[in-house]
Amino acid sequence: MMGDKEELVRGREASDDDAVTTSYQTEELRGYLLKKTRNGKWQKRWFETNGCFLTYYKKQGQKLLAALNLPQVGEIVTLPEDTEDGPGLFSIELNERIYTIKAKNQDEAKLWVEALVWRQQGGLVTQDDLSHLDVPMNDEDALDTPIPTVLPPSTTTLDTTNEAAPRTGCAPCCVIQ
Repeated sequence: MMGDKEELVRGREASDDDAVTTSYQTEELRGYLLKKTRNGKWQKRWFETNGCFLTYYKKQGQKLLAALNLPQVGEIVTLPEDTEDGPGLFSIELNERIYTIKAKNQDEAKLWVEALVWRQQGGLVTQDDLSHLDVPMNDEDALDTPIPTVLPPSTTTLDTTNEAAPRTGCAPCCVIQ
């Protein structure tokens, strides 16, 4: 476990010599970001991409606070530098609400947005990515509103058959049931 390591981590294991050249299309992004609350305060949270989900935790290794099914969220964009909040801002539209997230700098925010949009538009997903999600919805640190895009593991399966079922997953081979 890394503890409160601040920098963005790509891949499964973190080390001090992680290369910036790792592609978000082949490895997951992980790291501490700040999430703006409804009352304008910033909460430090550990965020991870998990297949087509963006998950976050109060701290790395703690229980899951929320999981956003990226193909079901709205617009994900970087924001211009704000004089009050500084650089590194991006937003995620979810259920007619805009969530503001702050990365360490504008380049890191851009990387997160590119990775999230790529997953939103059909990026990689594996059964392992879906099977370990356990989402509590009564935690005050969750996204402040019930999220229909959060799927507990008991309702999430992958169907890789060619049956004519409606496709709602984040990859052409996936059906989230």
